[in-house]
Amino acid sequence: MLAAGCGAGAAEREAPAPQPAVGLIGHRGASRDAPENTIAAVDLAFAQGAHGVEIDVWLSRDDEVIVFHDETTERFGGSDAPVASQTLAELRALDVGDGQRIPRLADVLARVPEGRTLFVEIKSGVDTVDAVIDVVEAHHPRARGGDVAYEGFDLEVMRAVRARAPRVAVYWVVGARRDPDTRALLPHPPKLAAVAAQHRMTGVAVDYRGVDDAFRAAVAAAGIELYVWTVDDPGEVRRMRDAGARWIETNVPAAAAGALQ
Repeated sequence: MLAAGCGAGAAEREAPAPQPAVGLIGHRGASRDAPENTIAAVDLAFAQGAHGVEIDVWLSRDDEVIVFHDETTERFGGSDAPVASQTLAELRALDVGDGQRIPRLADVLARVPEGRTLFVEIKSGVDTVDAVIDVVEAHHPRARGGDVAYEGFDLEVMRAVRARAPRVAVYWVVGARRDPDTRALLPHPPKLAAVAAQHRMTGVAVDYRGVDDAFRAAVAAAGIELYVWTVDDPGEVRRMRDAGARWIETNVPAAAAGALQ
C-alpha cells in the first residue's frame, strides 16, 4: 500500500492506476543495460515494464539532493572525497557512463509516469531527511498519477522519514547475514519483521537469498510487505513471487517481467 503523501486531496486528482499484486523495481534503474542511477537508466526501466525504480540519494556540499550510490565518486574516475563534500557542479562534471551525468532528485521525479513509483533510498544521515522530503514534496509526480516511497538501511533514518511523512510508504532495508566461520549465507531472523512493524514500516526490504519459510511467515504475521533485492535470475524471480514478495527489485526489468508472464 503506497500513500501519496501530503498535498493535493484525492478529489483534486485522478485515482492512481491499480498496483500489481507483485511489483518489479528497477535497481538503480535498468542498471544492467544503462549507467546506474541516471536518467537513461530510469527511463529505460520504466520502458521495460518496471512498476517502480529504486534510486540512491545524497546531499551535496551546496545542499542539492543528488542521485548517486557510492559514498565517493572514485569508482567513476572522480575524486575519492565524499560525495557530501562536493558541489553539484563538481559532481555533474563527471561522466558516469555513456555521457550520462549525475542527476538531481528533482530531475528524476519528473520522469515518473502514471501508475509507477520512485523508491528513494536515503544514503545520508538523519540530518538530511528534511532536505530530501522537501524536494519530493516540491516535485512530487502525483499530478501525473505517479508515487514516491522511501527506503534505507539506517533504521533511525527511516524512523525520521516516518515521523515527517506518516502517510508515505517506508521500507527498512536489511542485508544478508553470513556464518562467521563458513561465510555461508544465513536466513533472515524472523524478529526483523516484528521490529519493522513496531516502527511502523510499510515493509522490510531484504536480500532475497535470506528469505526462508520462517521469515516470510513472520513478515505475513507482522502485517507488513516483503520487498526483496536484487533478483536477476528468472527462476529466483518466480520463487520470490511464490514466496509472497510484494516487490521484487532487479537489474533487468525486461527479463524479470518475462519471467512473471
